[in-house]
Amino acid sequence: MFSKRTTLFIGGGILIVLAAFFFGAIGANARMISVFPDNFFIGTNNVSRTSLSSAEALVRAEAKKLEERRISVFVPDYGVQSLPVKGSYSVNIEQTMINARSAAAKQGVWKKIAGFTGILSTTHVDLVITQGGDAAQSLHTAIESWKLPLKKAQDARFEISTASVTSTADFLVAPAVSGESLNESALLENISEAVRSSSDAVVNASIVTSIPEVSTAAAEQLAPEAKAVAAEIKRGRTLVISGIKFPLTSTQLIGLLQPHIVNGDVVVRIDSAILKAALGSDIVPFEHGGIDAKFVQVGNKVTTFIPDQKGVVIDWDGTSADLSASLKTASTTLKIRTKELEAGSPLSKTNDLGIKELLGSGTSDFSGSPKNRIHNITIGMNSVNGTLIAPGEIFSLIKTLGTIDGTTGYLQELVIKDNKTLPEFGGGLCQIGTTSFRAAMGAGFPIVERRNHSYQVKYYFENGVSGTDATIYDPKPDFRFKNDTAHWALFVTHMKGSILTFELWGTKDGRAASRTIPVVLARQPAPPRKDIDSTDIPVGTTKCTEHAHAGATTLFSYSIVYPDGTTKKEDFQSYYKPWAEVCMHGVAALPPTPVPVGTVPAAPGEVPVIASPDVAGVTGN
Repeated sequence: MFSKRTTLFIGGGILIVLAAFFFGAIGANARMISVFPDNFFIGTNNVSRTSLSSAEALVRAEAKKLEERRISVFVPDYGVQSLPVKGSYSVNIEQTMINARSAAAKQGVWKKIAGFTGILSTTHVDLVITQGGDAAQSLHTAIESWKLPLKKAQDARFEISTASVTSTADFLVAPAVSGESLNESALLENISEAVRSSSDAVVNASIVTSIPEVSTAAAEQLAPEAKAVAAEIKRGRTLVISGIKFPLTSTQLIGLLQPHIVNGDVVVRIDSAILKAALGSDIVPFEHGGIDAKFVQVGNKVTTFIPDQKGVVIDWDGTSADLSASLKTASTTLKIRTKELEAGSPLSKTNDLGIKELLGSGTSDFSGSPKNRIHNITIGMNSVNGTLIAPGEIFSLIKTLGTIDGTTGYLQELVIKDNKTLPEFGGGLCQIGTTSFRAAMGAGFPIVERRNHSYQVKYYFENGVSGTDATIYDPKPDFRFKNDTAHWALFVTHMKGSILTFELWGTKDGRAASRTIPVVLARQPAPPRKDIDSTDIPVGTTKCTEHAHAGATTLFSYSIVYPDGTTKKEDFQSYYKPWAEVCMHGVAALPPTPVPVGTVPAAPGEVPVIASPDVAGVTGN
C-alpha cells in the first residue's frame, strides 16, 4: 500500500496533469473555434452557431448603437436632461472578441469533461466598454450646455470706499456667498454604471453646496495689501495688440485689483473678468475662429485650395497676470496675450498627396505697370495657380502657361523691335517667371533652367538690386526647377495690390534653403539717347518709349542643405547690358529699306505672337 505522503504526491501529479490538459485544451479550442456554441451571448446578441466574422459584425452594430445612445439624467427641481454617450464611452471590439473566443473554448472543454449530462449551459460575455480620458470634461461641458439656473458661488470681493478711485482709497470686503452645483464625480460613476449595464433607467444627479474659492476671511486679510499696492500705482499702463494701443489709467488699474487664487494661495492681482468687461468690446474684433482646410482637385489642377488656419482668442487670464507683474516694474507697455484655436479640419486630411504645409514662397513688385501688363500678369498668375508637381517632376513654366496669344486672353504691349514699335502678346509674363524663380528657391528646390533679362528692369529689383529675375520666351528660354521631394508639390498664387506672391506647398523633408542678397560686381553707365523715326505716332510729335538703364553685373548664392548634411550650392551671376533712352519722332514716311536678295518680306499686317528674349528684356516684359 502507498503511504499517505505518496498518495498525496500521486494525487497532486494527477491534478497537475488534469490542469495542463484543461488549460491546454482551452488554448487549442480557442484557436480552433470557427463558430460559437449553443446558448452563447455577446452583449445582447445571441451568437449561437454564428461564425466569428458574423458575430463581430453584430458586436460592431451594438457598439454603434451604444455610441449613438443618450443617457437621461434627472436633476432635482430642473427635470430630465439628455447626455450623449459618444465621445466619452466606446466598445473595445477587439478585446470583446478575444474574451468571447476564450469563453467559447472553456464552454467546449467543460462539455467534453462533463459528458452527456443533458444539462445545457448558457454563456454571457459582456461588451468591453472603455471610458475615455476626457469623459469627466465631456460631462462638465454637457452640464454647462444644460444652462441650469443653479446659484453660483461668489468669491469675496473688494469694494472701493471712495466715490472716485484714488491711491488713498480703502478696500472694503464684500463677503463670499455659497452656491449650488451638481456632484459631477458621483454622477460620472452612475452614468458609467448605466452605460456598462445597458440600463435605460434615468440616472439621478444630486445638487451639492459649492464653496467659494476666496473666503471672506482671506479677502479681509488681503485688504491692507491691496491698499498698499494701490498706493504704489503712480502711472497707467498701455496694452497693445496688432499695433493698436489700449491705455489704462492708474485709477482704472486700482479699480481692477481683487483677491485671487494663484497656485493655491490667495493674492492681490488684476481681475481678468473686470479687465475683459472694461476692454473686451474694443479687443474682441481681434479674435477669430479657426478656418477648416479645403482641397478640391480636378484632373491635374487644384481648383479650390484653402489651408487650415488656427483661430485666435484673447488670453485674459495671461494678460491679467502680465499686467499684475508690471505693477512692480517700470514697464508701462505690454502685449495682450492670445491663445490659438486648432482648426477642425487640417489640410493633411483633405488629400493623400502629402500637401499639408508651406514649403516656401517668393514675391515681386510690379507697381507702375501699365494696364495691359497687369492684365497679362493676372492671366499668367491664374494659369500657374493650382498646378500640381509630381515627385521627381521637372516643372516647366512655358509648358504650364500654354498658348500665349489673343485666344487665351492676353493683350498686346508695345515693344521695340528692329527700330520699330510693335504690339506683342504676353507682355509682362517675365513677372511670372521671376516670382516663380524666387518661390522655387524659397522652397529649396534645385533650379534646372533660368536666364536673366538683357537689362535691368525696376519690376524685378529685390532689396534695391537686380539679379533674382528670370525671363521666359516660348519655346526658349524657359524657367524650370525640379521637385526632388518624395511628395507632390502645389503652386498657389496671390496678388495683393502690386505685390505678386507665389507659394509652394507640400511635405517638408528637413531641408533648409537660403540665398544671399545679390552684390554688384561691376557697373556701366547708360549710352547716349537713341532717336528713332516712326510713322506710328503723329507727325512732329516725340514719344520716349524707354528710359536709360545702367549696365551691371550681379552675383548671389543659393544653397540647399539636405537632411543628411549634403549641401548643394549654386552661384547665379547676371550680366545686364547698358541701355540707352529711346525716343520716337513722328514722320510722314520712312525711307525704303533695301531687302537682301533671297529673303521673303513679311506679309502685310503680320504681327508676331510673343516677344523674343532680348525684346522681352529690353521692354521690361
